[in-house]
Amino acid sequence: MRFQCVGYLFLMLLMISGQAFADAISKGAKFRTTFEEITLPANEKMGLQGFTLLYDINDYLAIGPALYGALTGQRGGFITLGLAADVSADISDTLGWNAGVFIGGGGGRGGYTIQGGGLEVRSHLGLDVDLQSWGSVGGGLSYQDFPNGSIHSLQPYVAYAYDFNVLTSNGWNNADVQAESSALKIPDVSLSEFSVVYRKYKALKGVLRDDLKPQFPSLTLLGVEWRRYVSEHVYVKGETEGAMGGRSTGYMQILVGGGYALNITDTTKIIGSAS
Repeated sequence: MRFQCVGYLFLMLLMISGQAFADAISKGAKFRTTFEEITLPANEKMGLQGFTLLYDINDYLAIGPALYGALTGQRGGFITLGLAADVSADISDTLGWNAGVFIGGGGGRGGYTIQGGGLEVRSHLGLDVDLQSWGSVGGGLSYQDFPNGSIHSLQPYVAYAYDFNVLTSNGWNNADVQAESSALKIPDVSLSEFSVVYRKYKALKGVLRDDLKPQFPSLTLLGVEWRRYVSEHVYVKGETEGAMGGRSTGYMQILVGGGYALNITDTTKIIGSAS
């Protein structure tokens, strides 16, 4: 599990950063969150919350990273990461249809008998109602399948999505990004940053694991972080890291927060944040 988590994080990194080093261009993008309640063995229910960031390839196809995590039920800590592809088209001015597939891996509480080797395939078909500047709401049917495990579940889902445009460019110089956006006639561009994160935790004495044995003294993690600036210095962020050392195989965390960045030079910042 540890190597699966880290591998998918790097896959997300390569996919998102690949465009960042090309010439600056504007692309359509969409953030979508879904909720569905899947059926586990013995008719146990687990509510999964999904988060997907989709980048338009053309007018009909979009791809991007996605994750799913347990929100309700008895499987706290169940998380999967992977890539999603979505096909969509308009039916009318306010109604559209979409279909897609997610391929990823992960797991959590339940072990091999629930998720098997951890491979997850999710497919869906649904309708969306356009709310103009408020985004869109929708729903449909999804099928969750863990081919090597015991999860094979068909269920309804509900979704909310928000469309926006992204301008990709490398470097930290906001003036350059603003100049590029002006040339492309794109107003109100917000600076975003993407980075690889290495983190090390030190456990306090007396901290116990689930089996009541002492926690190993240290835990190292590797992951990624995305920041979006809401002003010149203030930003919001999301990050995810998976265990790469410290005898906590399978540990993973997903955090949201914010921070403040102070420019020292053109290439150096001092950053403080909380998540």
